[in-house]
Parts: sequence; C-alpha cells; structure tokens
Amino acid sequence: MKNTKKVKLLKMNKLALSTAFLIDSSVDMPGEEIIRDGLELGFSAFELNIETTHEIIEEIKKDIATKKIEIVSLHNFCPKLDFVPQGRDLLTAYQFSSLDPEERKKAVELTKRTIDYAADLSAQAVVIHAGEVEIELNEGELFSQFIRKKISRGYLEQVKKEREERKKVYLENSLKSVEEIVNYAEKKKTSGNQLKIGLENRFFYHEIPSFEEIGIFLEKFGNSVGYWHDTGHAEIWVKLGFLRSHEEYFKIYASRMIGVHLHDVVGFSDHRAPGTGEIDFAYLAKYLNSSMIKAVEVHRSSTASEVKASIEYLRKIGIN
Repeated sequence: MKNTKKVKLLKMNKLALSTAFLIDSSVDMPGEEIIRDGLELGFSAFELNIETTHEIIEEIKKDIATKKIEIVSLHNFCPKLDFVPQGRDLLTAYQFSSLDPEERKKAVELTKRTIDYAADLSAQAVVIHAGEVEIELNEGELFSQFIRKKISRGYLEQVKKEREERKKVYLENSLKSVEEIVNYAEKKKTSGNQLKIGLENRFFYHEIPSFEEIGIFLEKFGNSVGYWHDTGHAEIWVKLGFLRSHEEYFKIYASRMIGVHLHDVVGFSDHRAPGTGEIDFAYLAKYLNSSMIKAVEVHRSSTASEVKASIEYLRKIGIN
C-alpha cells in the first residue's frame, strides 16, 4: 500500500554542520553512518566539505529525498578529488589565480562539477577559495613570531609589500576564473532560486581575496556572488595585526553576506567548536539573519560533546 504519511519540511534558518567533522578520511565511512552521526549531534542540515566523496553523496540522496536532511551548501572542490598534484592538498590542488592556463582551466572545470552537484542536491550555495598570490616570504614566520610574542611589525609590512607588488596578474586571473563560474552557476536553479557563489575570507595573507579585494569581487559580480564569513580566519587576521577587529568585515560587507563558517580558535589552531576557544561570538549575532547559511565548520580535533554544546551556546546568544 502506498505510504501517504506527510513528511515535515525542514526549516531554513537552522544551524548546519560541515561534514568536515563527520568524515574520518582514514577509514571508509558509508554515507548512512555519516548522516546518522550528524543527526545524533542534533543537526539535520549539512554542508558537504572537500572530503565528501561521490559515493557518500549517492548514499545520502535517499535521506534528502525524504526531507530527513537538507544540504545547504558545498565547499569547493566537492566531491573529493581523485587526484591531487604533488606538493598540493585538497584545498590548493588547482588555483583560479594560477599563472598556468591549464591549471586555471582545471580549477574552473572542477568548480563547475561542484556546481552541478550543488544544483542536483538543491543546495543554496557553493563556497570557494579564490586563489593566491605567490610570494617568497614565509608566512609561517609570522605565526612563529606571534607564538614567541616577538611579532615584528617590519616583517608584517614586508609580507604586505611583496603581495601588493605581485598581486595584479594573480587577481586578474582569479576574476576571470570566477566570471566563468558565475556565468555557469547562473544557469543552475535550485528550488526556484539562483545558486549563489560564496566568496570566503582567507586564512593566509597571500591568499585571494584580501580584505579590500572582497569588495572588488562583490562589485564586479553583483548578487551572483555573496560574501562568506569565516570566523576563525577573521580571528587569525586580527591576531596577526592585519585588521583591528572582526567588526571591520561586517561594517563593509554585512549587507552582502550569504553565509558564515562558525568555528573557534585557540592560539593559531582554528576549526574548534564554538565556545571552546577565544572568540566571543556574541558580536556576530546582530549581523546574521534567517536567510543566511550558518555552518558549524569544526574539525575532528573537537569532541562530539563539544560540538553538541556549541549548538546550545550559539542559540543562547541568538545564532540559530
């Protein structure tokens, strides 16, 4: 007999969990197990991260079809890459900004694949890293200096100067690549809404976009690209002295913000459960609204109990 039981639709203004916490890349985890673990933590909305394989996506489609779960966003590149060039990782495998046209082409092709998956899963956004400016100075020295409490203003200025001198061609390449992606994404409709590209603020200073460059992308691409705020990355920039406070992002870009990655920082270790580190998330609540995607992007350095507690912590300060 046909099942006529009505399925309760999911609310859109809920916290999502990145599969970064749920997937143990050292073992072969079935999609069913990943979703079960997420539901047990109190989440029914998810962002698919770079470790999410094609097989996992296929396995969770039945849970999406029955409205048991919702996929709100995908983090580029997704699904997980089958091959990563030597010296790179899943996040830096192919750069939009590369001086090598073949690498840029590959980055765009793989991002179009991510967009295809996002559209198929009725996701609202694809989160991208827009590239990097290749510099000679070692940014790791900044972190080392900070830890020794001997951070050098002179070294900071050297990093800034070198990036500024080299950035032109890398930024131009990134903008061209993102234009291709935007044009492709505009053809994809999900639940009647245009799929958006979320431009994420970065961790390292040499990466694209810088604080000012966020505005260049947003102006060029209009509503097709939104700002995606990462709390941990912003905290690192404040610690290193590149910005005075988190507020600087919101004063300029809050009106264009479509999503946020919520995670905490201890020292220079980010992707900790909110409420377990040094960030006071209360400042953020007033800049968020129900239309924004709010994804808890915690890595496995945090515990399940800490992730559970972070939901309550965030809700108490008005982030839900």
